[in-house]
Amino acid sequence: TDAERIELRERLGLNEPAIVQFGHFVANAAQGNFGISLRQSEPVSTLLKSRLPATLELSLVAALLALVVGVPLGVYTALKRNSLLSQLLLAGSLLGVSLPTFLIGILLILVFSVQLGWLPSYGRGDVVGLGWWTTGFLTKSGLLALIMPAI
Repeated sequence: TDAERIELRERLGLNEPAIVQFGHFVANAAQGNFGISLRQSEPVSTLLKSRLPATLELSLVAALLALVVGVPLGVYTALKRNSLLSQLLLAGSLLGVSLPTFLIGILLILVFSVQLGWLPSYGRGDVVGLGWWTTGFLTKSGLLALIMPAI
């Protein structure tokens, strides 16, 4: 009904101008209050905290992979400019930068999950709870689930 719609707009603060709504959001976000998820009816900060361990693990693995693999290959390519391996690495890196990431992801899933069956196509794998922290580093399926997203 119209009365319910008006009450909902008032409760959600949608009657105010967009810039005022944004100002309220920024002020609340600065205090850690991101509001309530409309889909899950829980505080957004609680949802973010529950996903923080997986996010940090993936970031750490991706950074380490880039450092351990990327830097030595870059140094090799710089030192041995005209070698066949150097040219292949340059072509591969150019291809990797040029292709959209979603296409690379689909191709990786197709090859390593669907055709070879080596890696999971989705999910985090099994996790172990260590107090408030859940980690996939301590399980084989958790480590396998980190490989493709980290690439």
